[in-house]
Amino acid sequence: DMGDGKVFQYNNYHIYYEYNYPNNWEIKIDAPFTAIRDSAFTGDYTRDLIKEIVIPKGVTSIGYGAFRNSLNLTKVSLSGTVTTIGDHAFSSCKKLETVTSGKPTKTIGRIGNYAFQFCDNLVSVTIPDGVTSIGNQAFLNCYNLKSVTVPDSVTSIETYAFGHCYSLTSIKIPSGITDIKESTFVRCESLTSVTIPDGVTSIGDTAFSNCYNLTSITIPDSVTSIGYGAFRYCPSLTSITIPNSVTSIGIDTFYSCSSLTSVIIPPSVKSIGAQAFRNTALTSVTIAEDCTYASNSFPPNCVINRY
Repeated sequence: DMGDGKVFQYNNYHIYYEYNYPNNWEIKIDAPFTAIRDSAFTGDYTRDLIKEIVIPKGVTSIGYGAFRNSLNLTKVSLSGTVTTIGDHAFSSCKKLETVTSGKPTKTIGRIGNYAFQFCDNLVSVTIPDGVTSIGNQAFLNCYNLKSVTVPDSVTSIETYAFGHCYSLTSIKIPSGITDIKESTFVRCESLTSVTIPDGVTSIGDTAFSNCYNLTSITIPDSVTSIGYGAFRYCPSLTSITIPNSVTSIGIDTFYSCSSLTSVIIPPSVKSIGAQAFRNTALTSVTIAEDCTYASNSFPPNCVINRY
């Protein structure tokens, strides 16, 4: 019986539906539940009516695609006992605006691949302390996401995790991250500044590409490699300091950073790839005596000096 205030029983567990038919279901999951199984709420009838989900203490995992395509879902409240959010768990929940979490009581392992992908109206997310991994494309194409709190417990952020989050203005990269993977923040068009923490050794291909409003980036001395197109098409970036730990600058790294007028390239850099600084506003640079570069690494009229 799924009438107002009645209990719907499934597989010996109780699920309470509280709603004003037909478009305002709030789902509360009773304590006997410890896991929400794969695709649990993706049937046409429930999927279209769920508006809010409250997941209580005792639930430890949310399965693959459990709430995927819940078209009217606006809010998710997680308990502190959730340890795993599966792949596609909330993907394509087009009206989802906020995800909050209680104080964790257990270590949360992972936010899965595509977990919140295509949540077009997601505005803010607080990732619980204890999460260690954010999966591939976990928040890809969350176009209205403005605020993300990432705890220091996170040690791995996979490729495209925050790609195409057009409204994201700032992000604190946790201190436990050692590499920024391919396209992690690609097309975060409102991102204005980034501080990369000490301990990061590599910045992956197109990691910050097409961040049109990025004006400031701090690269620590721990970074040894900067990938292909890592900062290309960042037209608001005006200056950059490459740390002494870097030995090469890849192809297209700062390509079409059209406002870039100042760059410090240390003697440690021994090679600079094609178009690395092409279509920038650089008029002169100084590089090491033994540094090699392509004929189109710099703007046509840029003066190349040697240390």
